[in-house]
Amino acid sequence: MKFLLCSLLCLISISYTAAVCADVNPANAVVTYSNNGGGDASPVGETATLVCSEGYTNDELVLTCTDPDVWAPVSSDCTIMSCSAIVMNDDGTANVTSAFTYDTVVLITCAAAHGINGVDATMTTTCQANGTWSVAPLNCTEMSEDESGVSALLATPLMVIGTFILSMF
Repeated sequence: MKFLLCSLLCLISISYTAAVCADVNPANAVVTYSNNGGGDASPVGETATLVCSEGYTNDELVLTCTDPDVWAPVSSDCTIMSCSAIVMNDDGTANVTSAFTYDTVVLITCAAAHGINGVDATMTTTCQANGTWSVAPLNCTEMSEDESGVSALLATPLMVIGTFILSMF
């Protein structure tokens, strides 16, 4: 009888499989688990909270293991933030080398006597982690005579003609 009882218990314990979900490993995020997760698997009912890296986002930041190997909601990846497209007026151009996403740097070049916010012809703007451009608005406007004169003077290389004699007294 002892042998039969041990055989049944051993078979039951060997054939039992816990209901678990494989831990989530999203790109560009750190995950914390509500209970015992964070090893190789999480039990049904476990929640996983995603904290996206700077410049990335996810609207569904809390996932739940609802059935074996099923996390809900399904989407767990953090996506890169995007900035609005840059549309320049006729007085300037934007040199864009990639999509309008986080950390993209755009070179803005304004026509002669034009600038952005009273600053002369050429500047850069960067797509920030919050989805806005570091310099805004991004339209070149005609600068006043005072602004363009000062900017032109600062942008013009100066030549020094003559000889300086330094003496020590």
